[in-house]
Amino acid sequence: MLKCGFFKVKVKNTIWDYPEPFEMEVYAQESDIDGYHHVNNSVYLRWMDECAREHSKALGIDTANASEFQIVILVDGVTLTGAALN
Repeated sequence: MLKCGFFKVKVKNTIWDYPEPFEMEVYAQESDIDGYHHVNNSVYLRWMDECAREHSKALGIDTANASEFQIVILVDGVTLTGAALN
């Protein structure tokens, strides 16, 4: 399950900055798996975008009326870390 929101991760526990983060289940599809046999990094970005849009819809803001609120949905930052394959 993908939980949207700002968070800090501890070993074995997730501590959220907000008491009730928006949650959305996502499932990796066969097409999401890359040549390294794991979910491709770009898929995580797509999931974040989908989650942000669903969260906005849950708040009553969708693509049809977002311009009324003069807002845009964006990813503020992403950190990708490489790992050596041994």
